[in-house]
Amino acid sequence: MKSKPTLLNLCQKILWVGATGFGGPLVTLNMLKQAFVQDLAWLSEKDFLERMGMCKLLPGPVSSMMSVMIGKKFFGFWGSLLALLCFLLPAFLIVVGWMIFGESITAHMSEGYSHSLLWVFRLFIVAAIFVASFKLLIDTWKAMKLNVYPKVLLFLSILLLAYFGVQYRLIELEILGAALLMGLVLYRVFPSFFRPQTKIQSFTFLSVFALFFLASVIVFGTGFMLFPYLERELVQKGLLSQEAFQSGILLGNLSPGPVVIASTYYGWRLAGFWGALAATIGVFSGPFILVNVFYSALERLRANPIIQYLSLCIVPAVVLVLLHFNLGFMSEVSFSLKSISILLLFFLILWFKAPLKVQVPIVLVLAYFV
Repeated sequence: MKSKPTLLNLCQKILWVGATGFGGPLVTLNMLKQAFVQDLAWLSEKDFLERMGMCKLLPGPVSSMMSVMIGKKFFGFWGSLLALLCFLLPAFLIVVGWMIFGESITAHMSEGYSHSLLWVFRLFIVAAIFVASFKLLIDTWKAMKLNVYPKVLLFLSILLLAYFGVQYRLIELEILGAALLMGLVLYRVFPSFFRPQTKIQSFTFLSVFALFFLASVIVFGTGFMLFPYLERELVQKGLLSQEAFQSGILLGNLSPGPVVIASTYYGWRLAGFWGALAATIGVFSGPFILVNVFYSALERLRANPIIQYLSLCIVPAVVLVLLHFNLGFMSEVSFSLKSISILLLFFLILWFKAPLKVQVPIVLVLAYFV
C-alpha cells in the first residue's frame, strides 16, 4: 500500500542510499528504485523509468538528478534541496575524513600491504566500470522497443561513430551530440523502421566551483562520464598528476553514494577543504538548478516516445567512451595470470550483485595475500 509522502521518509531513504550505495550509479539508481517504487510506492515503475530517461538527456550524474527530481515532485524546491544534501553528505564526509586521517591510517599498515591493497582496489574498480558499462548497454537494449535488425543497426552505427570520435579525440559532448544526431536522423529517414512500437594555476573557492560547475553541465549519460572530462582538464593541463587523478577515482568508487564524489578529492588537492567544498557544490549544483528550472517541462516531456527513444540512443556512445577510459585506467595494471584471475572474480562478484558484506572482506583478504 502506498505510504503518505513525508519529508522524514524522503530524507531517511535518500540518506541510506547515499551512505550504503557502494558501486557507482547503477547501484544507487537501483536502490532509489527499490526505495521509492517498491518500498514506499510513491512512484510507479513506469514513472521512475520515464524520469530516469529524462535525466539521461540532461547534463550531470543521473543518480543525484533522480534524487533531486523525486524531492522536487513531492516537496517542491526545498524537498529537492534536502534530497540532494542527503544523497551527498555521507560520501562527502567519508572523502574529507580520509583526506584528514588517511595518512595516519596508512602509516599503521606495512608498505607491502598498502601497495597490495591499492593494486587490488585498482582491479576492483576496473571490474566495476566494465560491469556498469555492460549492464547499462544490456538494460538499454532491453528498454529500446525496436525489432532486432533496426536495433542492431542503431547500436552498431552509434558505437562505430563513438569509436571514431574517440580515435580523433573529440570531446565527450561532441561524441554524445553526434550519437543523438545519428539516432534522430535514422528515426526521421526510416520512421517506420526505427519508431518504437509503444586553465587555472592558483585556485580559489570560486575558481574550483567554476571548473566543476562547468563539468556538471556539459557531461551527459552517467556519473562515470565525468572522469574522461576531468582527466583532460586536470591531468593533461598539468593541474594534477595521473597518480592523484587515479587515487580520486579509487576513493570515489570506494565511498558510498555518488561516484562523482571523487570531485571532492580533486577539489581538496587543488585548494584544501574549501576547494573540496567548492568542487562538491559545483559538480552537483548544475543538475540541481536544471531540474528545478525545467521540472515542469520535464514532467510534460518524460512520456514522449521520441524523448524516451533519444535517451536510449546515447547509451552505446556512453558505454564506448567509458570502456575507452577504462582501458587507459587498466594500463596502470601489470597483467598476469594472477591479476586476470582476480579481475574475473571481481567481475563475477559485481555482476551477480554480491552484497557489501561479501565484497569488502574479499578485497581485504586478497590484498593481504597478493
